[in-house]
Amino acid sequence: MFAGPYIAGALLLAIAAVGKMRKPATAAAAMRALRLPSTTLSVRIVALAEFAVAITALVIRTHWAAGTLAFAYLAFSIVVAFLIVSGEREISCGCFGVDAAPVAPMHLVTNLALAGFALVVAIGHHVPTIPRLLSSGASGVAVVLAACVGAWSLVVVLTDLPITYRIAMRVRAQSHRDARDGSGRAQPFRIHDSRSMAASAPQPGGAQRV
Repeated sequence: MFAGPYIAGALLLAIAAVGKMRKPATAAAAMRALRLPSTTLSVRIVALAEFAVAITALVIRTHWAAGTLAFAYLAFSIVVAFLIVSGEREISCGCFGVDAAPVAPMHLVTNLALAGFALVVAIGHHVPTIPRLLSSGASGVAVVLAACVGAWSLVVVLTDLPITYRIAMRVRAQSHRDARDGSGRAQPFRIHDSRSMAASAPQPGGAQRV
């Protein structure tokens, strides 16, 4: 039941590790915000550790491998929560080496969900791995394929949607500012126009106000 999400989570971690190793600068910015060592070497060491955890979970059938994966996603959840609470939402988490994707609540929800799936597998009786699933027949192959599609879909969701959301929020905020500025300019014009009309209106006795 949890084989698909568990494999998808491990694949996602492997993809994120490769992204950090290729482009460590964005992850370094997030680590700097956390007051952690943020050199290129330190980022790549962290990425290498993530990759090792992911590969271990994918190919080694042990409960401690699943537990390590759950711990990794729980650690990511804490990092994302700290960045959100501290107001560092403009900083990219650097998860996949994408510098334009800001930290968003969906990162926290996804990390917590994947940590939960891995924890269930860790305390359960069966630990799924890719070799075991592929050798179990068509159903196992389908689970692996679905996990691959799910992992890539999560990459798209966690990178593109936060960017789109931030752009939409900026456009909305700009439109609100423009609306306030527009109403501010229009109001004095309406007041001035009404006073001019009152001043030019005929007064009793044929006199006009000057």
